[in-house]
Amino acid sequence: MEPHSGHDDTTNSEDYDTEAPGNGAPPKTPQWVYWMRRILALVIVGALIVLVVFAVKAVLNVFSSDEPEKQSTSSATTDSDKKKDSTQEPATPTPDETTQAAQRPQACDPAQIKLTVSTASKELPAGTPMTFTLQASYKGEEPCILDVSAQETTVTMYSGEDRIWARSDCDATGSKPMYMEKSAKATLNIAWDGQRSTKKCADDRPLAKAGTYRVVAQYETAKSKDLVFQLTK
Repeated sequence: MEPHSGHDDTTNSEDYDTEAPGNGAPPKTPQWVYWMRRILALVIVGALIVLVVFAVKAVLNVFSSDEPEKQSTSSATTDSDKKKDSTQEPATPTPDETTQAAQRPQACDPAQIKLTVSTASKELPAGTPMTFTLQASYKGEEPCILDVSAQETTVTMYSGEDRIWARSDCDATGSKPMYMEKSAKATLNIAWDGQRSTKKCADDRPLAKAGTYRVVAQYETAKSKDLVFQLTK
């Protein structure tokens, strides 16, 4: 029989639970710590973004601060240029402009204009309207402009030295330029209502009385021969 030590190995043996706390396994991180770490990381990233934005704005402000000086310098230069331009003499016409101006037809020389006045009948009852035909003939070589308006090419009626009527008295129309070439003729029909007229073209105008009358046309110094006609009772 083997000796008995008095100690029971079965009852005194220790069993280790490897999953129990304090046996070498790392503890689990609490959920709130995990979220705090994520929030802190986002805050740090946001702060860095804000710092970058402010830094970029600061750099842009440095560059943009130079612009007003450039603009003020440009404005001052422009103002000085305008002052220089205002003091400069008018530009001299170029040769082409001078040539074109010289080539434009000028007003006809009255020495080259021949005027004639005619009428269909040289005897009419007093108070009867008449039509005078005015013809202007050009004898010059170069083309010119003839103003046949009532104010520039006049037609006037007289009885002796008494001024009876004038084409320009009641005709307020403006310039009537006509292009005249060599040997050109301009013809106008001018109506007379049989009444006297004044330069103010009064409404109440008496009829011309029976008698002998003459009509003459004039363009500056060029004058027609007198057209003589009779008004009868």
